[in-house]
Amino acid sequence: MLKIKEYARRGSSIGSRTFDKAVEVTGDFEAVFKADIYDYIVLPRDSESLIDMIDGINAFIEDIDYYRLEEFEADIVGHVYEELRDKGVDCYLFVCHESGNKLPKNVREYIEWGEIRCRTQIRGTRGGDRKMDAPANIPADAVVVKSADRYELLQSMKDGKLLVVFSSRKAKRPPVIYVNAPPSKLTEALVDYVIRGLSLGKPGLVPIALENKSMLNLAEYLYRRRTKSLKTFCNYAYFIARFCNWMSLTPDQLVSRCFNQDGLRDEKAIAEMEKAIDLWLGELEAAGRAPQTINSAKAAVKTFFEVNGVTLKVPKIGRVVTTYYDRAPTPEELQKILDIADLRGKVIVSMLALGASG
Repeated sequence: MLKIKEYARRGSSIGSRTFDKAVEVTGDFEAVFKADIYDYIVLPRDSESLIDMIDGINAFIEDIDYYRLEEFEADIVGHVYEELRDKGVDCYLFVCHESGNKLPKNVREYIEWGEIRCRTQIRGTRGGDRKMDAPANIPADAVVVKSADRYELLQSMKDGKLLVVFSSRKAKRPPVIYVNAPPSKLTEALVDYVIRGLSLGKPGLVPIALENKSMLNLAEYLYRRRTKSLKTFCNYAYFIARFCNWMSLTPDQLVSRCFNQDGLRDEKAIAEMEKAIDLWLGELEAAGRAPQTINSAKAAVKTFFEVNGVTLKVPKIGRVVTTYYDRAPTPEELQKILDIADLRGKVIVSMLALGASG
């Protein structure tokens, strides 16, 4: 064993001199003939850990095959940074020596923001690579918080307000809507819930839903306390918008009318609002709306006020009772029944049809 180690030591010394000469002559193969930090990796002793490590190395080698690293200069990122810096461009170089899942939450969010922002500026696009004219009313300091198929959610760094920019091919300037809610993950989810719900058939109601805090309260109630049904929110928003149009008020104005200057319930104003709702439902009934439609309108408006702190006592709507009179089936109807009935059914139907009451 000692002899083997000695031969190995001598061979290593001879090989080292030979490799040095090869590098000197060819000017290449440094990574092959020279020891590097990777040559000193300590391999695990247990077989399972060793297999996992080898599998990871093999996967890394397979990934490397997709890139032509020979076409990249060494430290290309550093050169780009230096060129931009020398030209006076405002740029920053972020170097991280930890895996992404070990970074603090605020650092991960900053990296994610930077990636989205860079892609947006490099492509000159918003929302799915669609070219758009920059709306004049977007703050210059606004950054992209979330990108979706139909819209982008931006946040002004100055005042923290959220705004939605839609990707519209028809509009010369994409519409911009400010969100009447503080920035948060819940607000992002509610904005997406509202837009997806109203896209089912009432996209024109998106501004009234996002710009009124009372409507976002309704969306939060349906999203968190109910079934997150997109159709339910779409129907509720439709009836609330119709009632607002009939009253010539915004949703927030409807709610504020029910409170006094001290923020307390104004019972007189609430009673007047109850009468107004009842009168509006009467208008729908007089216009020939179905009882089911009127009940849906009542439920939408009542729920809207309740989630905004106003409990209303709206009069009940009369039930429409349909009366069906008993009659004997016609011969044609009997024939259809006999055609589809089995043998037992045919006997029963025939006895009932041909029998006489005593």
